[in-house]
Amino acid sequence: MAFQVIFSGKISTGRAQYSARPVLTLLKAKENMAADIKTLLSTEYTLSGEISRLAGENENYRIQTPDGASFVLKLAGEDSPPGILEMEHLAVESLVRAGLGVALPRVIPTRTGAVEACVLTGDGEKIRGRLLAFVPGEAWCRSLPAGTERLEDLGALIARMHLALAGVVHPAAKRTHAWDLARADQHRPAIPVIRDPEKRRILEWVFHLYGAMALPLLDRLPRSLIHGDLNDDNILVQGGRISGVLDFGDCLENPVVCDLAIALAYHTLDEEDPLEAGAAVIGAYHAIRPLSLDEMAVLFPLMCARLAVSVIISAKRRTLDPGREAWFVSEERAWQKLEAFSAMGPAQAAILLASRTDLRPYENRGASPDRLVKNRRMVMAPSLSLSYEQPLKFLYGKGQYLFDYNGRPFLDLYNNVCHVGHCHPKVVEAGQKQMARLNTNTRYLYDGLTEYAERLCATLPRELDTCFFVNSGSEANELALRIARTCTGQRDMLVVDNAYHGHTSSMIDLSPYKFMGRGGRGEPEPWVHVVPPGRRIPGPVQGPGKRCGQGLRGRDRNPHRRPGQAHCGIYHRIPPVLRRPGDPAPGVF
Repeated sequence: MAFQVIFSGKISTGRAQYSARPVLTLLKAKENMAADIKTLLSTEYTLSGEISRLAGENENYRIQTPDGASFVLKLAGEDSPPGILEMEHLAVESLVRAGLGVALPRVIPTRTGAVEACVLTGDGEKIRGRLLAFVPGEAWCRSLPAGTERLEDLGALIARMHLALAGVVHPAAKRTHAWDLARADQHRPAIPVIRDPEKRRILEWVFHLYGAMALPLLDRLPRSLIHGDLNDDNILVQGGRISGVLDFGDCLENPVVCDLAIALAYHTLDEEDPLEAGAAVIGAYHAIRPLSLDEMAVLFPLMCARLAVSVIISAKRRTLDPGREAWFVSEERAWQKLEAFSAMGPAQAAILLASRTDLRPYENRGASPDRLVKNRRMVMAPSLSLSYEQPLKFLYGKGQYLFDYNGRPFLDLYNNVCHVGHCHPKVVEAGQKQMARLNTNTRYLYDGLTEYAERLCATLPRELDTCFFVNSGSEANELALRIARTCTGQRDMLVVDNAYHGHTSSMIDLSPYKFMGRGGRGEPEPWVHVVPPGRRIPGPVQGPGKRCGQGLRGRDRNPHRRPGQAHCGIYHRIPPVLRRPGDPAPGVF
């Protein structure tokens, strides 16, 4: 891919060489590093001066020349792809042309007009680096309190940056790295590096929130090149105003909202009310680059995820070099905010963050759970009991999750209605299409009914060739009971202790969970015989005719029996008192 690198009126044309997954190589500290840097500066830039290392993760040095000028030299590892450096340069120059009104770390070209300098040292090693303009100012985190006006300036600046970067395309942007917020879940397996169990619980909550609320939406949100690390060390302040933006080393193509979430995560760390401060940033951002409701919905989970990634990486680095203070500057503050955020409902957080926009997340939540409990008691029977000491009010379902009044996602391992996930778009579409055409019962002929039965039977063993359509589990079990009694002439039924089979009268009689529970008669009907659960026979269930019996509860190990035959064998050995000679075996639920 051809590209143009623009600086100081010169144009250098080349061809991008890049890696989709670059590896950051930390240069080894050497006694003669200063001498090597002096060689590079003299050879490629005809410069000399005082050299001092800057704080931060990478090998960055401040160069102060005898005439008072300052520059920053950023060294690169031998395997740092040139395409990454070209992309960073292109991003900075695009922002310069946008006229943001802040200073940026522009590349100072070498004496031959190149973006990057490269020299061989006396011991034969290669030194690569870029000389950048020094950006004066004090880091945001050391220029507090910020105040509403500066927070709004931050939001407006980020929005203008995103508009300017929207048209920047470079193949090296399609990469990922450890700080990629769209891939934050890559750090979830590292949670055990945190020793404190309460902190581990908070991190599990964060990644649960991220996986349920952010990850499913990211692929459909607007994408472009982003800065990728708008933290409170990389935004500089002078005279109370934002004066500069540093460090484009993490830029990559990403959902644009990830950049805003990163800025919010760090720039609200020292705010007494982080969500109110975040609302000021978002309001100013939204006025320039309007956010969608989906982007608004993911901001809080993304903020939490960025802080979680930060503390996990800090914990891992502490095992490598606990004395490198620059690696841990935000760790304690991040934990404080994560603890506060974990006690907050995502719905309330989204409402507060959107309060200075025209967006209204969670606008139609209806009555509060407490009010709804009172209303329900007035019009519904108490026998329709509610689960949990604090009943849950769910607003909607999506995939494997149910979302409650507070916006909290619950992984649904209980409801047996939605076999392909809640609100599956294909199921919803099919239902809407059929109801818009015809909604009747099986007394009449229509193609859809027969076609569905044919397709269903085609998936089943040959013996299962007849369909009955019902509308609930209770009705299905009632039908099964009628068929069993009709075929066997036997009224007695065996049920497993604590089982639940439905809410109709017959099914309640067959459900120890109901008749032995609160409000039940406390004993089974004479025709119901309760047996304890059988012990588990080890072995996988492999399908009809393939050793299915090994996966059943009970003692039948006949590998040639099908599941029904195996169950009959299990319960054929029931106590004789339950059967008279010649009677058929009782039914089994």
